[in-house]
Amino acid sequence: DVYREALCVLATASDHNNNTATFIKSRILPQLANNNSMLDVGAGIGTMSLLFKDCFSDISVVDINPQVQSALEKHFQHVFI
Repeated sequence: DVYREALCVLATASDHNNNTATFIKSRILPQLANNNSMLDVGAGIGTMSLLFKDCFSDISVVDINPQVQSALEKHFQHVFI
């Protein structure tokens, strides 16, 4: 599928995820009362959640696509499809 291929090229060539994570870590997380848990809804393969594994003691990921379940289960304990 052409859309999927274009999205993969964009994702691998872009620094958007790292820039977003850096912004959240520096501007938003310091303002939270605690950083115990994170919920990623629409996690895909967990790219963004992986960038926050060092910030939270517990991360739950949710996605509607059953094809990403095995990829998510490799990195996260709480996976909901």
